[in-house]
Amino acid sequence: MKKGYVTVFFSIAIYLCLSLFIGLMYGARESAIRARAKEAAEVSLRSVFGEYQKELWQEYNLIFVDATYGYETDSFILPEEHYVGYLNENFDEGGVSFLGGKDLLKLEAYYAETDEIRLATDNNGAAIRAQAVNFMKHKYAVGYIESLYESAATYEATFDEVSDREEIAEEVLESPVFEEWQDAYGSMLTEEKEVSLLSTLRLVCKDVNNISGTSVDGTRLVSGRSLNKGNSKNDKEFDLADNLFFKEYLINYTNNYLNDEKDTVLSYETEYLIAGKKMDSHNLEAVVNRLLLTREAMNMASLYKDEERIDAVRSFAEVATAAVLQPELAPALEAAIVSIWSFAESVKDVKTLLSGGKVPLIKTHDEWRTTLRDIFKIGKEEEYDSGLAYKDYLRIFIDLTDSKTLTKRFCDICELNVREWTGNERFRLDYCFDKWAVTAYLESGYGYGYTLKRLYDVE
Repeated sequence: MKKGYVTVFFSIAIYLCLSLFIGLMYGARESAIRARAKEAAEVSLRSVFGEYQKELWQEYNLIFVDATYGYETDSFILPEEHYVGYLNENFDEGGVSFLGGKDLLKLEAYYAETDEIRLATDNNGAAIRAQAVNFMKHKYAVGYIESLYESAATYEATFDEVSDREEIAEEVLESPVFEEWQDAYGSMLTEEKEVSLLSTLRLVCKDVNNISGTSVDGTRLVSGRSLNKGNSKNDKEFDLADNLFFKEYLINYTNNYLNDEKDTVLSYETEYLIAGKKMDSHNLEAVVNRLLLTREAMNMASLYKDEERIDAVRSFAEVATAAVLQPELAPALEAAIVSIWSFAESVKDVKTLLSGGKVPLIKTHDEWRTTLRDIFKIGKEEEYDSGLAYKDYLRIFIDLTDSKTLTKRFCDICELNVREWTGNERFRLDYCFDKWAVTAYLESGYGYGYTLKRLYDVE
């Protein structure tokens, strides 16, 4: 009888031990599956983002994944398929050798779907703007933005020294006459592929035949077509420093009239950011018109403060009107002469800028180059020891342009160039993403199913 009791006792003990062992094995396998799934998800998601569009990175330091991978598709199924493929590659370990090559996990991903995605063009290109700002901050650090503030303070101090000239300049810029001039200049657009006889480019460019006549189809670009939209919320706010960084990024990563070394579709990309026209010559002319108007306003302010020259103009106007017995027209003639004289000086200034020289923002008496006698002559460019260069004026015009407008136009430039560099005419930034939340559905050969959610954000 005692032997029987021992047999029952050991049977119960063995049963309990086996139950504990099986429970421990189940728990260990569950933990291993979870750990393996998490590890594979992180590696696989990074592998998807490792397939970023390389031209955007190499030329613009932007990291975006092209969801089309160069194919003609209007969905995000390809990144999902790539993600599933990477998961299965990470799950396949070849089994345990001492167990006859048996896979103790038997995990397999069979489906993935996108939960959240942020595209490059969402929220007026906020993702592109954010990446550009982050890149500039990491590349130049805070000292760079401080130098920009110092430059701005220097220009402000220059204006403070001649505050009365600034007031005159503001009056000129805000006057209806100035707006009429601006409209008149803006209507003198170049003809298709060649410079018009009325174009202001003929006044300031040495050789108009070398001006680029490249044109693009705006309806195929970000700023001119309907865009695909993601579903990621973006509450990021851009402060003054961010906008300065972004606009400086644009200056550094786009060609302009004096710097067109990169092999790009549009030769004058910075001018395109400012003007937004579809032809190089149109964009250049628009910037030249702004330069002429800006310089004319500054020169007019300088001229009105130059008592010696103003006295000469006034005397000439009084004598001329008296000679025709119309002395009451003297003030009108004086204003006309000042305007013409300022414009003649402005033409020289813009020639200097387009030849790579500098021009003082506000001129002193000795820095004035045009005499009253050669007021109607088309003079040559002049040299100055200090002042603002063409790129500085571009920076000013960029600063005066809305950041959202600049971002859209920069997207146009990126699309044009990537299409040219890769030969992929279907490339679209509204199918490029830098934030992706995805859910993968897994199965284990032991009869269990799992759901795996992951999010990756380049920012």
